[in-house]
Amino acid sequence: ACVEGTRREAPGAEVAGVGVGAPGPLDTKRGIVIFAPNLTWRNMPLRDRIADAVQLPSTLDNDANCAVFGEWWQGAARGARFVVGLTIGTGVGGGIVLDGQLFHGASDVAGEIGHTSIDLNGRRCKCGNYGCIEAYASGPAIAARAVEGLQAGATSRLARYVNGDLKAIDAQVVYRASHDGDDFAQEVLPGVARRRRVCTGGRARHRPVPRRHHRQRGEPPQSRGRGDLRRGHVGGGAVVRAAPGRGPPPRLRAGRGRLPHRARRVDRNGRRLRCGGHVQGAALGPGVRRLGVIGTMVWDRIYGRGIAPEPVEEWGGIAYALAAFEATLPEDWVLVPLIKVGRDVAGQATAFLGSLSRVPPGARFVEVPEPNNRVVLHYSSLQRRTECMSGGIPGWRWPELGPMVRDLDALYVNFISGFELDLDTARALRRGFSGPMYADFHSLLLDVAENGLRRPKDLPDAPAWFSCFDVVQLNEDEMARVGPDPMATAASAFDAGVGLLVVTLGPRGAAYVATPSFTFRPRDARPAGGPLRTARLPAPEVLESGDPTGCGDVFGATLVARLLEGEGVEAALADANRMAARNVTARGASRLHYHLRGAIAPR
Repeated sequence: ACVEGTRREAPGAEVAGVGVGAPGPLDTKRGIVIFAPNLTWRNMPLRDRIADAVQLPSTLDNDANCAVFGEWWQGAARGARFVVGLTIGTGVGGGIVLDGQLFHGASDVAGEIGHTSIDLNGRRCKCGNYGCIEAYASGPAIAARAVEGLQAGATSRLARYVNGDLKAIDAQVVYRASHDGDDFAQEVLPGVARRRRVCTGGRARHRPVPRRHHRQRGEPPQSRGRGDLRRGHVGGGAVVRAAPGRGPPPRLRAGRGRLPHRARRVDRNGRRLRCGGHVQGAALGPGVRRLGVIGTMVWDRIYGRGIAPEPVEEWGGIAYALAAFEATLPEDWVLVPLIKVGRDVAGQATAFLGSLSRVPPGARFVEVPEPNNRVVLHYSSLQRRTECMSGGIPGWRWPELGPMVRDLDALYVNFISGFELDLDTARALRRGFSGPMYADFHSLLLDVAENGLRRPKDLPDAPAWFSCFDVVQLNEDEMARVGPDPMATAASAFDAGVGLLVVTLGPRGAAYVATPSFTFRPRDARPAGGPLRTARLPAPEVLESGDPTGCGDVFGATLVARLLEGEGVEAALADANRMAARNVTARGASRLHYHLRGAIAPR
């Protein structure tokens, strides 16, 4: 049709051939589209198919190359010898003209910046890679981030532009809303601009992003009162990444409802921090220390708690510990989450993370393609329940975890699923990380049946697991499964290098065994020798009608926070018991930190 149209427009002229511009990467010599993720083409012999169809010589080049060459030949760059152009639409591409000639590079991909990864743990691109520029800055990506934020609960007029049909939102709609002063749209676009600057290099990425409204230095780049979220702006959920002094937390959305990447935050001096699980310590300023948190975000459905017959659905798992750290962590410590979340709930998870002020700029959940863990709990009493799990968040391996822990000062590991670390990774972590490590063994002692039912199991390698950590937390049933004689189990733990063993006893409080003069410090900094200390610390009374979900996680996080603050073991355990008892009167982990502090949560 194009050839016939050309002949009609130029009667008598001869059509010499057909030039085809296609998304890449390409093999221009053979005329093959190697991979076009937005068209789902692989090894498509496009040049030859066009030539066969029109019976004319054909040539193939990258569509961005064609666009930039056209500008050099007849357009905005006419007369220039050297041109670099970027194309941003369905994808992100670029073309380069050097001294009047298209520059293809050794592999035909010169200028093909769209699939350059700017965040190795970032949003997954259609090409299968993670953190590509195209996954953030293309038109569909901008629209997707906006829709995810709206679904997560963000306050915006965007839906009005499309009569409530969120599927009709595209990048142009977002730009139009931003131009009209919509705050949420203005949060989406600067986040894209920040990521686009990463690829340009130079000083640009260190300059503030122009915005339509003014913000004081130190104010978070996302509006915390509008239901946004940590990786991107999310209104209830990761990934998917909050500065001091933020306003009300975002509304919870089902699941790191979020912009796949939380907008980058800035510290008080306006400096950008490295993204990913690893956060550069130098950028946090002098005296600030970093606590890494390993665990799993879980979406809970809870039956049998409270008087209402309807189940409670809320964030659970490591979210309880994060909320407790938010409420109790010393002022000179920040949280660095080393937590994977599934893409299906990444937005909601990011929103949750965005509600916490103790997370430094640049920290975020790591989004993975696997479905996130979900748990259904049925309580028969305050202490007895059944638990069914679905989902499949993969555990960490040392090659990916090692770079993330190198600047941390301490680690808290909570085996929420039981698959966060295998023994080899835990051993590598012990060898590669010199700071103190706390572990709640919890689901290391739970198996998973084919139907998802969690069942108790033994821990045959208990001494090896003990050797990896400085403090170990178990509940009474778990302690019994490690070994029938609790004192023999304790002796095994201390022989392996544990300095403090804590056993939670439900309404009876918690018991501990500790080395002399125990402090939560690296092993080589602890005094040796002397008799072990042991005692039981009673817990406050709690209502039978309360919800005990997450009490062990709140207990452990509070204990770690108090030990980091320098409290003695018994004083720290007493505080942990009080916080765990307070958690019984809450429902879920969202905004739990307000309840634990005794504060009124803002609307």
